[in-house]
Amino acid sequence: MKPYILALLAAVAGVLAFQSGVSALTTTQYTTKPVSVTIQITPSPAPVGFAPVHTGTPPAQPADVPDLGFARYIAEPEALLAGLGTQVAQVQSAPGGNVPVNITVKPDPTAAYLHITPVTPVLNAGYGMNTFTCAYRVFGYFTKTWKIDDWVYNSTTSSNFGFPVYGYPATSAASWSAEGISTAYSPYTNTGTPGQLTFTGNANVSQDVCIDIQVNVTPDVAAGSYPLTVTYALYVTF
Repeated sequence: MKPYILALLAAVAGVLAFQSGVSALTTTQYTTKPVSVTIQITPSPAPVGFAPVHTGTPPAQPADVPDLGFARYIAEPEALLAGLGTQVAQVQSAPGGNVPVNITVKPDPTAAYLHITPVTPVLNAGYGMNTFTCAYRVFGYFTKTWKIDDWVYNSTTSSNFGFPVYGYPATSAASWSAEGISTAYSPYTNTGTPGQLTFTGNANVSQDVCIDIQVNVTPDVAAGSYPLTVTYALYVTF
């Protein structure tokens, strides 16, 4: 019976070793890359039939109002400056020599595994829903199983508290979709890390994915330029 006991112990040891190997697998954040686009909102066009009012020539000065002599100041603005005791500073450029600047450019070793390629850095949006195809591309690769997550609002400027991503628990006005992978648009997550899943990848298989963006501009948003900064993180399972 001894051989059977030894065989049983060996089988148990093998199962324990297998389970230990599975539990030893960990998912680690390997690198992060930011990407920023500008949402440029233009004012709504003026209503049809609207015409700005332009005044004609100024009305004649009443006869009983004395001439205070301002016509001279209009014709000769330097006379007004002199009368007010204003001194106009004269700036002279001081001669200077060239200052040597040494710039050392080092390649990013992690760019081979995660990098962003801007396609349309400025998104011209109007009021209502706007859709932009392939605003930028996200490239991912690794020799192990990997995934890419994204988020806004964390470790970024305070401007992200406003339009278009707002702050949690408000829902972002900007949404994204990964071409060929996503089946719908998802609002950019504004709760910081760990963010949300963008897409996954197999070992030794790269993906270069276009990201489409939708932006809903409501009437309360003023015309102007608004940054949308997204952080992408590559996670690798070792």
